[in-house]
Amino acid sequence: MNTRADARTPARLRAVLALTDLSARAEPALARAALLAAEHGASLRFMYLPLRHPTGATQAVPPRLAQRCRVLGRRHGIGIEPVAAQGPWAQRLLREAGQADLVLLTSGIGLHRRALWARTVLDLLLHATQTPVLLVQRAARVPYRQALVAVDLNHEAPRLLQQAQRLGERARLTVCHSLQQHVQVAANSAAGALAAIEAQRSEARRRALVHLGRLLRHDENGLAVHDIAIGHGRPGADIAAREAELGSELIVVGRRRQPWLLDRLERSLSHQLLARVRGDLLHVPLTREDA
Repeated sequence: MNTRADARTPARLRAVLALTDLSARAEPALARAALLAAEHGASLRFMYLPLRHPTGATQAVPPRLAQRCRVLGRRHGIGIEPVAAQGPWAQRLLREAGQADLVLLTSGIGLHRRALWARTVLDLLLHATQTPVLLVQRAARVPYRQALVAVDLNHEAPRLLQQAQRLGERARLTVCHSLQQHVQVAANSAAGALAAIEAQRSEARRRALVHLGRLLRHDENGLAVHDIAIGHGRPGADIAAREAELGSELIVVGRRRQPWLLDRLERSLSHQLLARVRGDLLHVPLTREDA
């Protein structure tokens, strides 16, 4: 199927920030950032995070960071500005992230924490800024070709699709929705035969498709959706299975702000996906108006 979301074509990226600790594990984020900046004509900054000494004195720009900026800049025909954390890195990071349209990092940096119950770099970004965060998990050689967008049955769907197409302008977009767990439980507790249970599931899928069709209604200036996949109450497992089936390089999820410790204890969808998917994971901040 091919549906168009009722939303304008997403604005191009203007400012991109990529994080590095100058280790090999950070390279995929730098490469993807350079690729996106070249596609969008965006300004690009590489920020050095001294994670081993996060509260140390003012840091100058390391020569290796300036070298990576020159090498990747020449490769993609763009200018890249090196940035060093001055004083405590968290404060500088939030200032830089607040001025960017997108922040990129790898899991090696994003999941770094100084103690077991301390916030990770990813926690800090997701709960203290409204900037989309792309966790890069694979090598970046070509633009995204397959994008998987996880949506609920509310008005956040077009916004998530916009962000997916913003990063993958030529990517094939698939919308993935998981039916609420109580729908599945009600079906499993039905007193009828398997045919009756499947009929309940089919009706739930039909209603979900109708509702998504309304949210993603046709518009000549909208966004192309190539397929809609409906799962059964296990969002993390459904998305991981669909990613493996389609070979999706980009997975897009929405994130509502809540206390970071509660988010971790409740195992939010994005935390579930960190352990399940292999593609790059885009976290899009959502407001109450998106609910």
